[in-house]
This record gives sequence, C-alpha cells and structure tokens, in this order.
Amino acid sequence: PFASFPAAVAGTSSFQLKDAFPAAHAVTVPRTFDHSFCWIDIMNITQQPPLAGVRNARTYAALNDITAKHGALVRMKTVPAHVAIALVCAGLIPAHNARAADSAAPSADPQTHDSANGVANDQESASQALPPVVVTGTHGSSYEAQNSDSTTQTNTPLKDYSASIQVVPSEVLQDRGVTRIDQIADNVSGVHAEANYGGNGATFFNIRGFSESNGLRDGFRNYGYYAFRDVQNIDRVEVFKGPAGALYGGIGAVGGYINTVSKRPERDNFGEVDVTAGTYGLVRSTLDVNRVLNDELSFRLNASVESNSTFRDNAAYRSWSVAPAITWDNHRGTSVTLLTEYNHLNRDGFDFGVPAVPNYQDLSRTRYYGLHDGVYPGVQGDYGRNDTFSETVLFEQALSANWKLRLSGQYAYARQLSTQSFPDSTTAVGNLLDYSVYSGANEFSRQYTARAELVGDFYTGSFKHSLLAGLDYGYLKLGNGGSQVSNMTLDLFNPDYVSGLTPGDPLPGHQSQGKDYGAYVQDLVELTPQIKLQLGMRADRF
Repeated sequence: PFASFPAAVAGTSSFQLKDAFPAAHAVTVPRTFDHSFCWIDIMNITQQPPLAGVRNARTYAALNDITAKHGALVRMKTVPAHVAIALVCAGLIPAHNARAADSAAPSADPQTHDSANGVANDQESASQALPPVVVTGTHGSSYEAQNSDSTTQTNTPLKDYSASIQVVPSEVLQDRGVTRIDQIADNVSGVHAEANYGGNGATFFNIRGFSESNGLRDGFRNYGYYAFRDVQNIDRVEVFKGPAGALYGGIGAVGGYINTVSKRPERDNFGEVDVTAGTYGLVRSTLDVNRVLNDELSFRLNASVESNSTFRDNAAYRSWSVAPAITWDNHRGTSVTLLTEYNHLNRDGFDFGVPAVPNYQDLSRTRYYGLHDGVYPGVQGDYGRNDTFSETVLFEQALSANWKLRLSGQYAYARQLSTQSFPDSTTAVGNLLDYSVYSGANEFSRQYTARAELVGDFYTGSFKHSLLAGLDYGYLKLGNGGSQVSNMTLDLFNPDYVSGLTPGDPLPGHQSQGKDYGAYVQDLVELTPQIKLQLGMRADRF
C-alpha cells in the first residue's frame, strides 16, 4: 500500500498515505530508509468519533539494522477508512548513499577514511542543494465594500460609521444573475421583500420589521408605489438599517431604507452584451457600453429588454429600459454628471394573489383570481402599464484639498395605467366571492428634489472632524385620473364562471401635493483611532 518514497534528506520527514488502509494489513516500510529511527503515526483525519486505542497511537520501528531486501513489516490493527497512517523518520540518509558507504572497503588510514567521507558528504550536500523558492501572495477578489458615499453623503469608511450599512455591489448582482430588485433581499440580513402593488415591480421591502416603500434613488427620496426600475442600470444597492431622520428627514422609514445607485461613466472603454433565458419563458437581453470621448468627457449607455411569464395562469410581463449617462471632469476638482433613465413595464393581469378567504389553502396557487380578457365582449381584462422617467444632475467643486461643494438635483416621474379587480370581502357565499373592478385607473407621481452640501475635514487640537452640512428641498405631487367601478362575482373553484359585471359610478380624480425644506449637519469626531463620536441634527419645514 505504500507508494515508493523519494530519497529523503537529513532531518525529520513525514510521508502520509494517499489511500486508506483496509482491514488488518501489514505496512511495508521501504528499504529506502537506512540508519534511521522511524515510527508509524495513526491519525483520525475526519470529524468521525475518536477511535479507542487508535487515536494518537504510535508504533515504533528502529530501522538501523534492517537488511531485508524489501524492508520491514509493521503489523497494524484494523484501520477504518477515515484514518490516515503516516511514516515519520528522523535522521534519514538516502538508501543508495548508505549502501554505497557500507560496500566501500575500510581504509587502513583513519585520516584517509575520514577525508574520503568528507569529500563524499560535500558532494552529497552539493548534489542536494535546491534553488530558492519565492512565493508571492495576493488578496483575492471580494464582495466587501469599504464606503457608501451615496448613503452617508461622506467618504467615511463603513467601519467608522455609527450605523449598520450593508452594500450589495454590482459583482453580486451579476454573479447571482439578479433580474429583479426584490431579489437583493436574499443577500441582506434583517430585510425581506414584500408583495408590491399588483406585481408592478416596485421596490417594497420590510426592514427590521417595518415596511419601507419609498426608499432612495442616487441618494434622493423616491416615491415608490408606481416606480418600476430595471436592475440593469443599478451599480449597487445600499441598505441602511435603522432610522436616518438626521440625514433624510421624514422619509417614512423607521426600520431603514434602500438606496439604489445608478451606474456612472468610467475612464475606460468597454462593452458587454448579455442574454439570459430561464423558466416560465424568461428571455432577457442587456447592454452596457462605456466610452471615453476625450480627456474630459465619458459616456455610458445601459439598456435592457425582457419578456417572461409567472407560475400564474394568464399572466405575462414585457419590459424595456434605457439609461444614458455622461460625465465631464476637468481633472482640476470640477465635475458634472448627468444621469437619465427610462423604464417601461407592460403586464397582463394585476395580481393581488390568492383571495384571503377562510379556506384559502384549498385554492389553486396557479389560477389568476381576477378579470381575464375575453370574459365580457369589449371589456379588457386586468392589466398594468408602468412608465418611469428620471433625470439627475450631480455637480462637485473642490474648494481646497480638504473641502468640496456639492450641488445636485433630481426630477422623477412615474405613471401607472391599469384595470384592477380584487375581492370586496374575505367571506364567500358558498364558492362565490364578490369582486370590484376598477377600470381605466390612471395614477401618477411627480417629484422635484434639490440639495446643496459642504463637506470637509478639519482639526480641533488632536481631534479630527469630518463635517457635512447641507440644505435640501423636495416637492411631491400625487394624482389619480379616476376610474370606472364595476362589480362581478367569481366562482373560486370554477375558473370559467364569472357573472354580474355591472358598471357602477365612476370615481372622480384627485390630486395632492407637498413641499418640505430641510437643513442638516453631521460631524464625525475621531477621538482616538479606535473611538469615534458622531453628532447629527436636522430641521424640517413642511
């Protein structure tokens, strides 16, 4: 069972068998090792229970007087498959040299004999000299992010920031093949995705037990109920856990918020086209192209097109997006970035899930419980059309080596056209359940946001300060263009039964709007390299 051992050099060497020994077996110690003291080590190399009488056992074998042609036999007990056996020898001399020395005629002159041995030993040492080996190690790639500029608004390392912030970088999104924003919840502790508004692809999350539907886009507050956004133009997702009123005011997220950061132009030329296919008829193509136009201008374009279905019957999705971006940087402290993004989603059905009736567990998981096309002549079934447009400008001016001024603004518009049907109650009469149908619904949101910030570092004595001071303004307008309300009845166990579609009174449209002004300041004080104090304050007027 022993493979042939290489010639060993003086010192202590250990050779471990590659193959496990079967039941009671004789271990053959090769003749390679002469004039040595050797022993056998028996080691438990897996997480199996210890072996009574075997673990750390040693069988010693003095090999100095071994003259057998095939070596010595060391009898072992039964050895399970998860036990390794090693031969350990100290003070080894290569067998061929030992045999040559034994066969040499003794010299009558001890001095001559010693001299000959010295020459032989010198030649042996010279023949065994090995060249130096240089091993160079480098850090492998990592998903770990060191900073979160868009969320904290400063260049403070995450390890120094007094809040729990987790960043999901683009490498994770790409390596996982993420196609929907809600899939990032799988990578973040304390966060899970919630059911969105009829399957419209909006970003609804639950963070530390609190629902969060607004979130941030490139650091700006974003009304999220209708705002479908494709993941193709997302560079990273930053998750802030805990309240953040000192920075963002009344964002309405007690447990935290999600900040999606757009891809920016880079100082490199590259391009990438991806095609993805999957279950439920998923076919998706994406484009990412970056070009350096001159010494100061860079341009980047991201686009996507997707078609897929779901496990629900009569449900399908088709979407596309385009997101150009351009950056001007004079490399003397002044830069301007313009980000544009348009997303479109067209879906058949407006899926609210399975009706919440007492016997919901008996209902089909694949049936769509709503109004289908073709049920009533001239009546369109449930559907949803979402369009999202945003324009963001980012300006940065370095005032000195330690101070810079940032001016930024964003315009965001989202619209949803739909026909929706959903149960009037949670109680069915037999198998029949009454539904309300809202047809021709037109919902929209429009936002304007502006911000000015001063960021810098300074010292008071031996204490270092990282200061952020800013002003912001936000305007939000929400509206509903009205819809026609009808009634119908569904049989929960007969998909073909729909009756009583009775037109009702139309709902009048309505609009609401709000403004807010805010001022905030944040100071991170480094008392020692290990102790840091963060102070923050904000005032808002609505």
